[in-house]
Formats: sequence, C-alpha cells, structure tokens
Amino acid sequence: MPHKRPQSPYPSDSDGSSSDSSISSMERTHIRPKKSKKRGHSHRSAMAGLDKGNPKSKKIKPSKDNDDSDPDQVPEEYLAAARAIARCVDLFCNVEKLLRVGFLLQQEQAAENGELDELEAERESRKKRLATLSTNTLDRYKRNYQQLLHLAPGLRPLIADHPKSKQLTRIARKMNAVISGTRSDDATRLKVQIGHYAAPEPLQEALKPTIYNGGSLSRAHMGINHPVLASFLCPISALEDFKKDPAQARKWMEVGRIRMTSIDFPVFLWAGKPPASNYNEDAMHEGLFQGYFLERIMRHIFTGPSTALGDDSRATRSCNASLHDMTTVEAEHIAYACVQARFAISNKNKWAEADGEFNNRAFYYNIIDFIRECEDRDWAEGLLKWWNRALFKNENGREGGTIIDDNGPGNAAGSSLAPINGLAKMRAQMAARASAAKQPSAPAEPTPTIPTPPQSSVTPEPELHPPPIVRSSVAPEPELHLPPTIRSLRPLQNAPSPSKSLAPSELTPDEVPSEHDDDDLLSTTIKQRKKAPKAKRATGKTAKRRVTVIEESDDSKDEELPVANPTKSRGKRVARRK
Repeated sequence: MPHKRPQSPYPSDSDGSSSDSSISSMERTHIRPKKSKKRGHSHRSAMAGLDKGNPKSKKIKPSKDNDDSDPDQVPEEYLAAARAIARCVDLFCNVEKLLRVGFLLQQEQAAENGELDELEAERESRKKRLATLSTNTLDRYKRNYQQLLHLAPGLRPLIADHPKSKQLTRIARKMNAVISGTRSDDATRLKVQIGHYAAPEPLQEALKPTIYNGGSLSRAHMGINHPVLASFLCPISALEDFKKDPAQARKWMEVGRIRMTSIDFPVFLWAGKPPASNYNEDAMHEGLFQGYFLERIMRHIFTGPSTALGDDSRATRSCNASLHDMTTVEAEHIAYACVQARFAISNKNKWAEADGEFNNRAFYYNIIDFIRECEDRDWAEGLLKWWNRALFKNENGREGGTIIDDNGPGNAAGSSLAPINGLAKMRAQMAARASAAKQPSAPAEPTPTIPTPPQSSVTPEPELHPPPIVRSSVAPEPELHLPPTIRSLRPLQNAPSPSKSLAPSELTPDEVPSEHDDDDLLSTTIKQRKKAPKAKRATGKTAKRRVTVIEESDDSKDEELPVANPTKSRGKRVARRK
C-alpha cells in the first residue's frame, strides 16, 4: 500500500513542492531491493525535513469514521455474528432495521413494566410504528433481537449510547454485507456438488443428463429444463400429473399452468428415492423435510462437504455448526437449507428473492412458521430429533404449480387461477391430529380386538385340561415279539427255527415228540415243499440243505443256522424210544 503523505495546509509553499519532487526522485533512484531499507530511511528523513521546514504542519491521524468500507474498522465479533445470523437466525435479516424495531420492543416492554418515564406523544408514536407489523413478524423480531445480542454482546452499550449511533450504523451495514456474502459463498460452493447430491445413488450411477459447470450459461440446462431437477421443483399438488406425463408437466411449469409458489412446497422436501415416492395426500406431513437431497445440503453446509453423503468428517477445520455454536437443529436451519437447495437446482445464474412466481423470502418464513407453530408438537419435535440424528448422530443434538383449467393436470372443473394452498391443507391435517390426541377419553367405536374381562370376586371356571393317562393296577399283557425274519430257499411256516438241535438224552418226557406229532410235522413239511419254489441243491460231499436265518441282534450281524432234516431226526427218535 503506497504511503499516504500528509497534505500541507499551505499549498503555495515552494519548499513543500521541492521536497515532494526530491522524494519522488529518491524513490525512482533507489529501486534495488538491497537499498529498500535505505530508501525508507531517506523517505522518513525527507518527511522529517518537511515537518521541520513547516512548523505548522501536523500529522493527521486516520479517523475511524472516515472509511466505512474498511473491514478492519469492524471487530471480528460482529462479522462472526453476522455469518451465524445468516445460517442460524434469519437469512433475510436487516440488522439496521432489527436494531430499530428491537429497541422499540425493548422500550414497550419497559413501559409495560412501569420502568420507562416518557411523554404521551412518544408512547403513541412507538405504538403506531409497531402496529404496522403482524403478530408473527413481531415475534420474529423479538426472537432475532435476542439472538443478535447473544451473538454480539458488544452491541448492547452502543444501542443505549446515542453519540455512538454512527458507529452502530457502520457496524450494522457491515453485518448486512456479511450476511449477503455468507449466502452467496454457500451457494457458490454448492453449485459444483449438485450433480452428486441430486443423484439417488451417486457412487453407483451419476445423474442423467449430466450437470456440467462452466460458462455464463452453465445453469441454463438446470431447473425445469432438466427432467430430474424438474421433478424436484414440481409442486407437491401436481406430483401425480407429473408422473403421468413428465414432458407435458414441464411445459405447463414453464408457461405457468402449473404454478410454483411458496405455499405449495416442492417435491424434493419429501423423503424417498425418487423424492415423495411414498407420498400420502391424506397424511402430507409424513416424510416432509426428510428428503435425501435436502439432507445432503444440510450436511454440506453445517457439518462439511465430506459428510454430505453420510461419511464421517475428514475436514481439518471446524465446521459451521461448531463455529456458530449450533448444538441442535432448529426450524431456521432447515429453512436455510431448503432455500439454498432450491436455488442450487434452479436455472437462475444470480441470486434473487423472486424466481418467477416463487418467492424465496416467503418460502423461508413459511417453513419456519410451519414447524414452530405446528399444532402437532409430537410431529415437530420428532422432526427435529430426526435431524439431530442425521447431522450429529444423536437425537439430543451435538452435545448430549398447479393447473388453472380443465385441460391441465390436477385441476377440478371450473377452478380459478388461485394457486393450491398445500400449506393450509397440511396445517388443517396437523390441527386434526392434535385435536384427536387431546381427546383420548372421547367415546369411540369398539375396536375389533377382544377386550380383557375385568377381574371380579367370582371364581373363574377352571381351565379344561386333557384327561391324564390312567395307569391300571392290572398287569399289562406281555409284549409280542415278532419272530426273526427268515430268508431261506424253503421257508417254514409256524415253526420256529432252533439255533441248536437237542440230543434225545437232553429232552424231558414232555418234550419227547409222539408218533402223532411226527405225522403232523411230516405232513406240514410236505405241504411247504409243494408251495415253495424249487431251489438248486448244493453240491459237494456234505450236500445238506441249509437255510439262511437273519436274526435281529444287538450287534446287527447276519448268521447262518443249519436246520436239521426232519425226516432223519424222526427215525432216530423212534428207534431210541423203542
């Protein structure tokens, strides 16, 4: 920065002009870097000589009030507060007006408490000025004024000190410039990421058609000129008609037959991939302000671009949530992200409050009022907890368009040009839910479930159990064991197969067979031989008929048991008996 010479109060002084010329010549001569220190020393010596030659000349100290555009004149406290106001308090805040209205509200409160001694004319003037503002606007000014003093406590002594009004005005104007610059900086940083954030699965498939950057007309292909972004901007009231014929719906959005207004929220605010895929017209609040595109914008702004797609932060600097001491998500944070998200996908090259019929200021305040004044407090509190989990992974926070005639979609016959007020419809649904929750004891239709009978002194009937199995004292019949399976070439029926033939001396008198028994046994054997198929006789010296008997034993092994020839055994028995 060139050195600023103090001007002499005597412009016609020849010594002064000669000194100036000598200073200029010295500056032109000593241009080598090594001589820089000497040049500065010579310059100061010349200036000292000038002061000595003109004893009336005095050093003029720069005044703080002389340069309003110098950022050094405003402490960082106020600049940081302005950035926090833009993102967390009021995007459209005018600090000068906020200070004036806030001071009037402060006086009004003091007068009501009997702490202010003022003239009647002053009181009437103040009331007249405040009467021009609506109740919601006054509440917003009160809330913002308290936030301003909390973020910038150095403003308190300046507000009450009238001689410092110029300094207060300079600070307020600088804060307004910072608020506007903060919104612009966030929009610029979001611009290059919209292609990734708008794609449902950016790591698997990019947005088609591709969104490119560069050039003055880089946003001409966005907004309603892009098939996917047009579905994001479509009013929720025309969603079904957009699904039926997207090309026709985009034309109607362009010409205004589908009206995009601040009271008919855009589709991208609803949850789903694509947005509002599970939208229920009878329960419009379900999934509202939970769209994946909006969630990525919120993360980008408050917790850093590296967290936009759900990853942990990799930033080396503090995020905006930390810088602004943002511990929980509030309605103002959601509204700021909604406005930035809509502007980011629009085809507008420059920021403006109005985008055709859509007004960003009204859109911002409608979102804040809808969440703050929602009659269904359970839904509102659940929404904020959902956002706390999305941003801070803790529900307690960081710490702890419509159609205007019959030919257009979504319009009833004979409808007027008035836009569909989806906001009023959602408020009516919320009011109905809240009133139903407040009347739990009202008589209702019996539910299909079977009611539990009340307990009484009458002894209930015992439960019926199946009769127990009665064990009789009579001895059970012996179990019948089936004879082992006999596999033989000539099966014998009704005759057990002895494992060993007993000698005649080992038989008891009862066990000795009689002649009659031998005749029966012989006849039975002859019959079985006739019925059984003929089998080949074994060859060899010891050609005997054998039967293979397989018994079921503990070790499950097969065993061949020889069967004695009944004819030969009969002859031996008869001979021995005789």
